[in-house]
Formats: sequence, structure tokens, C-alpha cells
Amino acid sequence: MNITYLLGAGASYNAIPVVSDFAESIKILAKTLSSIELPSEEFPGRPTVRYNQNEAKGELIKDMTWLYSESIKHASIDTFAKKLWLQGNYSFYERLKKTMSTFFIIRQCFCGVDIRYDLFFATILNRLNSEQVIPGSIKVLSWNYDYQVELSFWNFNGIETNFKFIEKSLNILPSTVGQKYEIEKFNLIKLNGTAGGIVGSQDQKYYRHLFAHKKMYNELSDLEKREILFNALDHYVSHDSRYISTLSFSWEYDLNNDPRAAALQIAAGTDILVVIGYSFPTFNREVDKKILNSLSSKAKIFVQAPEKDIVGVSERCKSLFLNPNVSVNQITSTNEFYIPYEFN
Repeated sequence: MNITYLLGAGASYNAIPVVSDFAESIKILAKTLSSIELPSEEFPGRPTVRYNQNEAKGELIKDMTWLYSESIKHASIDTFAKKLWLQGNYSFYERLKKTMSTFFIIRQCFCGVDIRYDLFFATILNRLNSEQVIPGSIKVLSWNYDYQVELSFWNFNGIETNFKFIEKSLNILPSTVGQKYEIEKFNLIKLNGTAGGIVGSQDQKYYRHLFAHKKMYNELSDLEKREILFNALDHYVSHDSRYISTLSFSWEYDLNNDPRAAALQIAAGTDILVVIGYSFPTFNREVDKKILNSLSSKAKIFVQAPEKDIVGVSERCKSLFLNPNVSVNQITSTNEFYIPYEFN
């Protein structure tokens, strides 16, 4: 029984702000960063970076303040991003991306992982011959820029676990290590790319690190806060003419790129689709239609959302199907991710 999860921002709600709260969260974090002291020292091994550490912090705060100011003038950050893209304003477009990417790094270091991901992995993971086994019958398609899935899996492994191990174990696409899509395995498909990475604008080589911390913000020492901010700024200053963000938006790529082509193949073999915390926004409609209409007519569909949102989300989901008689099962309990009874 093949089970596919389609994740939206609500799946990370306990750690990452949803669209409506995003701008305010950026404003709050910018204020928090201003109280963290960094030395006026250069970035080690970065001779081309024109800012020292303290100056880079100031530039990041300026960019976060700019992004907040622009976001409250638009329906969402995505709307502002689409406007910049349509205008061909690529310098500001990349500025937005690197600011968002750095925000996600710091936010996840300060706020940790939504505990529902941990419960999900605790349920599906098994152990065979002293190794963890992730069932190949489960796949995850995520529209989220965060790396909550990866951080949660990291929690089930040693603190020294590197990102290459996690990427290979979760079979993540797009891959920074040349990972090839294998449909018989567990897969994590990042439909919008991901925060925390850069890609060479010329050689297309990916560079990504797993930025994380085992403590929550109020448990961190001043030294640990400085270390987190330094690592995030090291990522922030890496964006230049040679490297751009691995974070992307739905309008940037066609359906033939690797992650989205893989998503369609996964959907075609899906017996049960579970949609969690996803509102089917207009920007993603083209891709969502392709994914949903690749499902078998016999596939079961579950939508999990808070009771106040469930009817609207279910109707938007149904409207994307070519079959007007499709049935959507509603799950309003959000304390944990829904795992179908067919899973064993």
C-alpha cells in the first residue's frame, strides 16, 4: 500500500510561521538579532567577503527589515517575489531569496522541530540488522522551504550525522550529492527547493549544510546564539554572482525538472494521499493539478487541517480534479500527522 504525503506550511506550524504570520516573524527575528553581539572580525577563509561579521549582521537586519516592509504591502511574500520575477528585477529577487533562506536557518535553530515530525518518524521507522529502515511505501512531497523533515530525521541519528547521510537516507530531490530518484525507496521531494543551500550559477554544483541545534532559544547560552548567527551569516554572505539560493518558487520551473517529474511518477503509484497543512494556493495550481490528476481513480484522499479551515481546503482540493465526483476524507485533529490504518 503506497502512501504519499503532500505537505504545506501548516505541517510545520509549531516551528515555522505560516504565510499569514511570516512578515511579523521576520520583524521579530530582526529585533532579536540586533541584541546578539558579534566581533568586528573577518569571515575565516572568505577573503572576497567585503563585510566583517558585525557588519554582515547589520546587512542581514537591513534586508529583513526591507523584506518585512515590502511584505506588508503585498498579499504575501510570494506575491512580492512573483512581482520581482515578472519585472525581471533579479538582483532584488535573489536578495529576497537569500534573506528568506537565512531567516529559515536561524528560525529553525532557535525554534527547533515541530514535534509532529518526530512522532511521524517514531511511527514509521524500523530497525533491521542494527540499521534504521524507512519504508519505501511512504513518500513525502513538500512545498515547504524549511527542512523540518530533515531535522527530525537528524534527531533520530547521532548529533555528528552529516547532511550527506541524511540526504541519501531520505532520498531527497533536488539532490546536492547527485542522488538519483529511486521509486522503490522512501523519497522526500522538495517541490520548492529548500532553504539553507546555494548552487553554483555556472557549474550548477550544490552546497548545503544542515544547520541545527538541539536546544530551544531560551536554553541557548550567549556563545551558542553567536555561533548560530555566525553560521547563518556565513551562508548569507555566500550568495554572490557565483552562487544563488536553492530556495525556489513554483513559477520558476516547468514540470519536467527532476523533483516535479518524480512527484508525478509517485502520484501515479499512490494508493493513499494524505494532505497536511496545505491550502492549495493559486501560485501552485498548475503543479497541484498535475499531481492530483496523476492519481489513480481508486486512490483514497485525506485532507488534514484545523476544523476552521477544513471545508475550504477540501473544496479547493476537489476543484483541482478533472473527476467532479472525487471523494475527500476530512481529518480535523492536528495533534499528530494522520497515518492511515492501512499502513503496517
